[in-house]
Amino acid sequence: LISVTNGGGPASASCTPTNAAYCCGVGITNFQFNTINKTSGNASEGYRDYTCSNSTTLTAGDAVAITVTTGLTTPENVKAFIDYNNDGIFNNTNEMVFSSTNQLQTHFGVVNTPVTATLNTPLRMRVMDDRSTYPIADACTNLNAGQAEDYTITFIANTQPPDVDFT
Repeated sequence: LISVTNGGGPASASCTPTNAAYCCGVGITNFQFNTINKTSGNASEGYRDYTCSNSTTLTAGDAVAITVTTGLTTPENVKAFIDYNNDGIFNNTNEMVFSSTNQLQTHFGVVNTPVTATLNTPLRMRVMDDRSTYPIADACTNLNAGQAEDYTITFIANTQPPDVDFT
């Protein structure tokens, strides 16, 4: 008998976005988040699941820099989501962690992670982009010319004592 189990990766996503009409240098060319630094092609690659090969561990509650590099010639929208409760569904209200609109090439910000994230469990992070004329409504949006990439994030508890700031 052969037994197949989930290899310890994040829960499967409830959807897989597609791109309808890739053209002209649009798409994610580099993604940086904590120790993840992934260079990829562009939207010509379509959806990519990097959860098995690109992961990072974060302390719940930390603020983490995020940088998404996109095409050189067309302003683009970028959104990122983390499935904090590991249910396979990206909730727009509390799991959309980053949004950048109508930017050319570099989308930069900070993700403020919650202390309530599921701990010690691989969670799915989705990064999406599309031309600025096509809004990204949610993590299941089928993209016009952009792409989506998934990564693995694992949160650990903050075991550091609080910083005392009084006299």
